Amino acid sequence: MDLYGFQSFKFRDPLFGAKKKHLQEVAAEIGRLPRRIQFSVESRIEHLTRETLEMLRDVGLTSVTVGIETPSRDTLVKYKRAPVKGDKQGQFVDMCRGLGIRVVSGFMIGFPEDTRQSIREVLRYAKQVNPYAANFNVCTPYPGTGFITEIQDKIASRDWSRYDVYTPNLKYEHLTTEEVVELHRDCFRQYYWRWAWLRGNWQFLLPRLNAAVSGLSRWFQPAGSTSPAASEPAAATSVPGPAPASTRPANSSASLSGNLLPIVENTTGMADACSSPPPAPRKAA
Repeated sequence: MDLYGFQSFKFRDPLFGAKKKHLQEVAAEIGRLPRRIQFSVESRIEHLTRETLEMLRDVGLTSVTVGIETPSRDTLVKYKRAPVKGDKQGQFVDMCRGLGIRVVSGFMIGFPEDTRQSIREVLRYAKQVNPYAANFNVCTPYPGTGFITEIQDKIASRDWSRYDVYTPNLKYEHLTTEEVVELHRDCFRQYYWRWAWLRGNWQFLLPRLNAAVSGLSRWFQPAGSTSPAASEPAAATSVPGPAPASTRPANSSASLSGNLLPIVENTTGMADACSSPPPAPRKAA
């Protein structure tokens, strides 16, 4: 903390909390730090009980990242993912919200057998669960994983620079690559541009409103005059997102999600994301 001056950090451990005794030891060590620090964790829903969340919150926990992936049990079983029974995802999000802890959830689209309807069902479920932030990732078979060996015949590109969870790289049975890109963009648009999300996260609109006001001011200025604001470089916003389009391969929806939408990614923006009050209670769209 003193050497690098950091004020927040994240535990990137998908099994974080699996061993209660270890979790208690971690919480105790964090509590003994010379000053309070914010942190977030990545874990599975079944590893984090109300008791453990309260314990971690009391020493600085501000957000939790969990993978919901898809509401389709058949898809989860087919690709050897462990389904979570019932509406435990929604109950977990509501519990965290009540404790003042934000939930960042990852959802997966673009499986080889996906259809427009199955992808829309993922979006519908994301709206129903209504986490603070939803990341919609395109199914990507990373080298060295068991998944890539299972779908060798479905891989359309082995250009590893394209493997960024925003770029389709598979052969789809019912969709074209362009359709997957389109549906991926729609998931972000429709999730974030709705009242149920915006009313609890209005702070993300402020940079865009400021830009709009600045643009209108320049529009109505007399010819030849210069606004002081126009002569200064624009300040970067604190809203995280994927890299600019110039650094992404073709057939990627990353440019839209990075420039249009207030996405909180798993590894960035944690401190900013946790500085404002939790969003409104969960409601179906």
